[in-house]
Amino acid sequence: TNLAACLALLIPIAITIALFVYLLTFIDPRIGIVGLIISVGLSPEITISGIQNIRLEDFIVPAIFAAWITRLIERKEEFEPTSLKVPILLYLFIALVSSLVGIANETVKPQTTIFILGKTVEYFIIFLILLNNVKSEVEAKAYVVLLILVSFATSIFSLLIYRQSPDAIRLMGPMGEGANIIGGYLIMQIALIVGLFLYAQNGFYRLALLIAALPPFIALLHTYSRTSYAAFILALAIVGILREKRLLILTLAILLLFPIIAPSAIFERARTITDIGTQDSPESWRARAYSWEYSLDTIASSPFIGKGVGYTALG
Repeated sequence: TNLAACLALLIPIAITIALFVYLLTFIDPRIGIVGLIISVGLSPEITISGIQNIRLEDFIVPAIFAAWITRLIERKEEFEPTSLKVPILLYLFIALVSSLVGIANETVKPQTTIFILGKTVEYFIIFLILLNNVKSEVEAKAYVVLLILVSFATSIFSLLIYRQSPDAIRLMGPMGEGANIIGGYLIMQIALIVGLFLYAQNGFYRLALLIAALPPFIALLHTYSRTSYAAFILALAIVGILREKRLLILTLAILLLFPIIAPSAIFERARTITDIGTQDSPESWRARAYSWEYSLDTIASSPFIGKGVGYTALG
């Protein structure tokens, strides 16, 4: 009952915030981008009418986009050119056709398909907003600093809740956000910090980045998310191979020191990653492997338009 009351309260709050952001973004788009960065890091996740993973930015992004488009029309400005315009439109067209066919053939649920397409469009809108409104290197640096500060605050907040909940097994994000979701968010923030650390020339900046990376890394460990652990190591290794060889040394050092410095429960959880493909493989790993196999079979049976966005469960 209390949860339902909280959800009922969150929806009008989210709408009010979105309207407020619309007005501020119309005045200055940079304010909207700041609000977006904060909401991505600190937003709870709620379920509305059976649709899961609704977040505050799902209300804020349309508000920012509407305010920005209104400014463009009023000031007669043009979109910044991008080579991704055609691929984005082509992707959305194919996804829409596939979804309509899937809905017609009842291979996908309209509710699920609309939600996934909406999220996809939302990501592209965020890209366009940033492309057209980040006008200088100073602004870009300010947004990067804000990203790091928000991830630092999110990590501290989540760790405090985790420590104060004796029954909690895994660290979760803001209300309703699962361990795998916050794990993915933390990986992106840590990767950003690592990249900046490798290229920073100033010793003070490097120290500040190390301090900024510590809470997200500790929070990531306590998510007990095998997916996040594997993604983190692979991210470091791939970027090391493609861009910066020093990352390979860091990756190797983490792998060698992890059994020594990690708490035993976390190490045992991470160790099960190596069981993939065996009979001892964790159920969640097997589910993901099955989803990939099922996806490949689906591609083979319907290679051009598939069976609709959301046809294959991702785990």
